[in-house]
Amino acid sequence: MSITCGSQMVAGLTVPRIPLVLIEGGTYQLGRCSSIALSTFRMAITPTTNAQYSSVVQQLGTARYFMETTDPVNGRSFVVARGDDPEEIRNADELEVQGWFREAGYPDLADDHDGRGALNVISVGEFDPKTGFDTRGQPAVEVTWYGALIFAEMMRLVTGNDYALPTEYQWGWAAKDGNAGLGYATDTGQLSPKSAHYDHDYPEEADPNVPAITTVHVYDPRYPEMGNGLRHMTGNVWEWTSTWDGKLPKGLLEDPVGPKAGSWKSHCGGSWREFMSDSLNSSALHHALQTYSSSDLGFRLVINGGGV
Repeated sequence: MSITCGSQMVAGLTVPRIPLVLIEGGTYQLGRCSSIALSTFRMAITPTTNAQYSSVVQQLGTARYFMETTDPVNGRSFVVARGDDPEEIRNADELEVQGWFREAGYPDLADDHDGRGALNVISVGEFDPKTGFDTRGQPAVEVTWYGALIFAEMMRLVTGNDYALPTEYQWGWAAKDGNAGLGYATDTGQLSPKSAHYDHDYPEEADPNVPAITTVHVYDPRYPEMGNGLRHMTGNVWEWTSTWDGKLPKGLLEDPVGPKAGSWKSHCGGSWREFMSDSLNSSALHHALQTYSSSDLGFRLVINGGGV
């Protein structure tokens, strides 16, 4: 397969339907010196499932390598080319790269190599869920940040809706149910085995290195939805965000993506493996390299600016 760009990257590709809810925007204080103002957005009701993720990954076949870069204005990552040979993508000549940026809707960057930011060849990787994590309705885990980004980009390019990984600030706003300020992203705002899937029996386990539980189906009836309609924001799986580690500038920030560069991407929410309440509250954050994956780390998507 030759290198493709623009709409040709997703020619013939079909994507799953992802149920979403509307999250009304608002403003909140972050620390002592920053305020975050968020526009209304839509968020997936559940983490991305094995069925949803694998339906896209399987269609990519061997052409699962992408050229990824960053919008120099807002720091958002996106892909501009796809192919089956990472070296061919990496070694493309300047004229070809310029064409990729024009097709991606960034004509100003086509001739501005210094303004494009880093160009990275990334891959969605193999996806073969382990036993115990492999039913269609369980969250997709062992997915790197790059794999989650590629899934979001395929959804965006096929549907025309602005699918993306949520920012750390969108995720936290939704988890707290906006100005309700919930301490835990559950139906009651409290942490309980009846409201979230986590390792609450950990202290009594015979061997803490062999967890007694795994992920559960995203619509498991034992765990009610939040008041805003979201499910499993606390527990089940940690969830990748688009945000780098680092500090934000002071003042009022409108729809921030976060720092424009960093070493790790944040993930939120806690998982089936957690037993400490501090790792499960609505403000809990961990960070990891973009190549990291784990059996307790998944993701969900948002649509910015509306969409269906």
